[in-house]
Order: sequence, then structure tokens, then C-alpha cells
Amino acid sequence: MRPEPKNLYLPNLFTAHPLSCIMRRMKVILHRYLFREIATTFLFSLVVVTLVIFMGKIMQLAELVFTNGVSLKNILKLFLYLTPSFSLVTIPMSFLLAVLLTFARLSADNEITAMKSSGVSLYGLLPPVLGAACLAYLLTAYVTAYALPWGQNSFRKLMFDFLDTTQVLNLKEGVFNDQVPGLIIYTEQFDPRESAMAGIIIHDSREGQEQSTIFARQGTIRRDPEQRSVRLHLSDGSIHHLSPPLGYRLISFTSYDIAINFAKPVAPTIFDERYMNFGELRASLHRPLAKKIRQDVLVEYYRRVALPFASFAFALLGVALGIQNRRSGRSGGFALSITILLAYYILLSLGTNLSSRQSIPTWLAIWFPNLLFTTLGLWLFWMSAQERQFTLQEQGSRLLRDIRLRFTPGRKNP
Repeated sequence: MRPEPKNLYLPNLFTAHPLSCIMRRMKVILHRYLFREIATTFLFSLVVVTLVIFMGKIMQLAELVFTNGVSLKNILKLFLYLTPSFSLVTIPMSFLLAVLLTFARLSADNEITAMKSSGVSLYGLLPPVLGAACLAYLLTAYVTAYALPWGQNSFRKLMFDFLDTTQVLNLKEGVFNDQVPGLIIYTEQFDPRESAMAGIIIHDSREGQEQSTIFARQGTIRRDPEQRSVRLHLSDGSIHHLSPPLGYRLISFTSYDIAINFAKPVAPTIFDERYMNFGELRASLHRPLAKKIRQDVLVEYYRRVALPFASFAFALLGVALGIQNRRSGRSGGFALSITILLAYYILLSLGTNLSSRQSIPTWLAIWFPNLLFTTLGLWLFWMSAQERQFTLQEQGSRLLRDIRLRFTPGRKNP
């Protein structure tokens, strides 16, 4: 009896589908794992970098608290209003650092090699990285379009509100202080904590032709932030009043108050593109403006559009450099991310200056850093996918050697 031929395609039919399901399930698990690693490192880096930047402002804000008597509530508001301007640096830097450190750790632990052995190429690891880049893009776009102008406007308004009532408190001993228009205040001793003065001379010329010179043994400063006023309470002194029609008058007093009212009309807002949201910038481009102002608005408009797209360039750079520099550790990754970010903002600042002078088109000057870093990221990622080694130290040494050989007299290029 002739045996029946075996169906060679039957085993493939039963094994191909379960294997493909397993591969898909494995990729989903890997993508979640990578996204969680990047997100966790990003949030941690964002908090640390933000605190480091705020450390430079703490001493200045502490002086406002102890010297000028600014409340803790207003200090917290200042921190909140300054956060969007810092986010333009902290968000890209934290995202670049997160991607770089994540892939550096995966490469150092040989997890990248294990993934490649399982059939997952470096291109297969891009979806979670690009997904995280999209979230970083949306966050940065929101900051540039809405949060940044809101923070700057709120910060300026709050500073005007309490600086008007605290500028008189910043008195210096033995110096004629003229912070308040029409008043010159001299005090031999001043205690900023108690707002107490001793040995006081005040020249008051706020009434125009009628001028007064006040001498007082001691006094205190009392301020009312709600009424936006300051009251100088003087004791044991005299007033030397000079009025051209009435002549000279001398008045002695035991207690005398000088009121300083800061509730003056708000000055008209100066046209400044930095304090506009994205909609106001677009509307300003359709208004008749001076050539210089229109150019500044156009530069600010392109900057706010281009800045969020840096997340995609940093994603590619972070993957490639993280794999290549796996032995540098967190300190090396932090230094490398600062170097890349510094180079990016230097090119952006250079492009802004060139576009303001109209040396090159505005869109090209602002978008050039994104184009350059995206091209560099694609090339480095391709080299990493091809498992070609690329170290910045070797490439830099090679470049310096080529330059030295080229410009050294009497030596030929190899």
C-alpha cells in the first residue's frame, strides 16, 4: 500500500499564527516597558532639573521675604509664574536625558542584544520613543503657546503689585534714598525686620513749589498692600516748611504721619511679542506694524512653532548616543545632554540674530537647528542600527588630527 504524501505546509499553518501572536504580544510588552522607563526617568529628571534651576533664584526671593516683607504666598506665586519660562529648557533637557539614560542602561545590561536576538530590531524599538516624543512635543507646544505668555504676564503684574508697596522699604543707612518720586529719605539707622528708623531726614517736594524738610528722632514704616499705600510714622521731630507766598514756617510735632499712595493709573501696555499667546501672535501678523516690530513678531512666531519639534530630534539622538555611550553612566549622560542642548540653543540664538538683521530668511534661521539635529540623529540612529561603532571622542580626535595635518606646513595628507 502506497503511503500518503505528507503536507509540508500543514505544520507551518499551525505554527506561524501562534508565533506571530507571540511576537506581537512580546512587542507590546517591550513597548510598554520602554515607554514606562522613559516616562519615569523623564519625570524624575524634570523635577531634579527644575529644582536645580530654582536654587539659583531662592536667594533672591529670600531677600524679598526677609528684607521687603513679601508674603510666602506671593513667593509661591512667583515660583509658579516662573515655571513656564524654565520649562522651555527643562522639558527638552529632561526628555533627552531620559531617552539617553534609558538606552544607555539597556545597552549596558545587554538588554538591547537580547531584544535583537529575539528578532526585534532597533527600528522596532522606535514606536514607544516616538510616542514619548509626541507627548513631550504636546507639552512643549502648550507651554510656548499659552503657559509662557500667561506666566510672564502674571509675573510682571505681581511684581508691579507688591514692588510698588515695598520699594520704599529698601532703605540704606547713611544714604539719601530717592526710590519714591518727590521724596528723599535719609536715615542713620534702619532695621529692615522691624521697619524701624532712627535719625531721619526727609525732603518732601511732592507739592510742587511748596517744599518741606522733616527731621525726626525715630520712625516706623507701615504699609497697606490692599490699599497700595505706605505710611511713615514719625515721632519727636520738626517740619521746616517753605512756601513762596507764605514764607517760612516751623512746626514741631510729637507724632506725624506721611502717606505715600501708590494706587496710580496703570501705564499703557507696551507692544511686546513675548507676552502674547499664539493666537495674538498670528493676529498681529495681519496687522499693519512697523518693519522692525513685524520682524520681531515673525521671529517669535517661528520660535514657538519650531521649539516643540526639537523633541523628535532629541529622541533620535538619545537612542543613538545612549547605545554608543553606555559606559559613561548618569553623569556622562547628563553632561552629554547639556552639551547637545547648549549647542541647540546657541544655534537658535544665532539664527534669531541673523533673522532679526534679515541676513537669511526667518523660517530657515529658526528651523535650521531642528533640521541639523534631526539629520544628525537620523544618521547616528542608522549607524547604531547597522551596529557600527561611533564614539564622540574618537571622531573628535580624528577631526582634530585631520585639521592639524592639513594645516601643518611640510606635511602631506595621508
